[in-house]
Amino acid sequence: MKKLIIVTGYIKEFESSLRKELLALKRGRKRLVYPEYAKHPAQVSKLITELIEQEEKEYFIFTQSQNVVHTAGIAIKNKTNKLAVECYYIDETGKFHQITIQTNGRVHNAPAGFFDQTAINLRKLFLG
Repeated sequence: MKKLIIVTGYIKEFESSLRKELLALKRGRKRLVYPEYAKHPAQVSKLITELIEQEEKEYFIFTQSQNVVHTAGIAIKNKTNKLAVECYYIDETGKFHQITIQTNGRVHNAPAGFFDQTAINLRKLFLG
């Protein structure tokens, strides 16, 4: 079974203090991926889809993109290659939260702050 480990949230702010925990999560993973690096969101979705379809069994992904999480959700919903996904969110205090992506592809039990910025910005833009 393929496995996708996604870590998102306040990664850069806590990278040095969380190095031990991040390395423990990474240990044994076949590939470390930073998908947003100089890529358009459509390219990120394509990259994640390609990773899911490849023969490698495990990927460890650092991301700031809800696009990555949603693309993994679509793969789960479509049951692409029997994909198992673990998703972790690092909050502003450095605490890890495990997020569940359900079989319907939707994110469940996300803590406050998990990809809220788009909704906040749209409210400010359209509602003043």
